[in-house]
Amino acid sequence: MTTAMLAPLSLRSSTDPHDLVVLEQQILDLRAKVPADLQDDFTMLASSVEAPPEGSGTFDEKAFRRAMVPVQDWLGQHCTTS
Repeated sequence: MTTAMLAPLSLRSSTDPHDLVVLEQQILDLRAKVPADLQDDFTMLASSVEAPPEGSGTFDEKAFRRAMVPVQDWLGQHCTTS
């Protein structure tokens, strides 16, 4: 999760499309490990990365942050300590 949450910072200055491919794969790998009710959100998050060959190859920070909202909401509901 840390990788996904820090992606906007690390990719802001990157122009290497390979970085997007790596991030997309990391998210897809993590998707297999999250609860079932988060898997569709991780699919959307991975697709928002815009990794080639399907994506534009340019990181869309706004789309990525929008795709993170349901994941962050779920984490807030299920992973907070009182």
